[in-house]
Amino acid sequence: VTFSSCEEDVDFVVGCMDSEALNYNSSATEDDNSCEFASLSVSELIFGDWNLDSSSLNMIFPEDIVDLLMMMSLMMTPEEFEDEVGFPMPSSSAEWDDFAVNGISQDLDISGVLTITSSIFSINDDQDGITELEYQLVNDDTIEFLNPGEEVNFDHFIIDELNETNLVLTTSFQVEEEEMIIDVLQKMYFSK
Repeated sequence: VTFSSCEEDVDFVVGCMDSEALNYNSSATEDDNSCEFASLSVSELIFGDWNLDSSSLNMIFPEDIVDLLMMMSLMMTPEEFEDEVGFPMPSSSAEWDDFAVNGISQDLDISGVLTITSSIFSINDDQDGITELEYQLVNDDTIEFLNPGEEVNFDHFIIDELNETNLVLTTSFQVEEEEMIIDVLQKMYFSK
């Protein structure tokens, strides 16, 4: 007795079945989840419109100002200190040490859209309107502005995080207030 079938014998070929993958196998009949995709370069990932979700500032004071503030705190109540200088008085040695190193941190209430093209870094925020800056990508983590001008305090951004949906930028600069130089560290969080 002989048994036969009209169906063709099908050879199973295991492999990547996604045609967008680097290792696509056109003869695969069963996907083995081995697909590999090209990772996008920083310049490809960074282009587009980014929504500003939040921003923070750390203001770091010179050592002589920290010493002066510590002396003031000995002669004032915490309420008087905050009324005078505009931020809460550190209450322990550890808090003063932290203040000396990290300064004052404050969240900024700003929103807007950042648009990045191959040569223009355009910031459209609710407070200052549109600022367009010509830039170059120095390496995978540094954006340098070619002619920032006087309208901005910074001349570069460091890319702390970058993927398809999130961008975190940090910059540092100095400001002069009442004949003292304050170091400022600003961090901005964006999403698509």
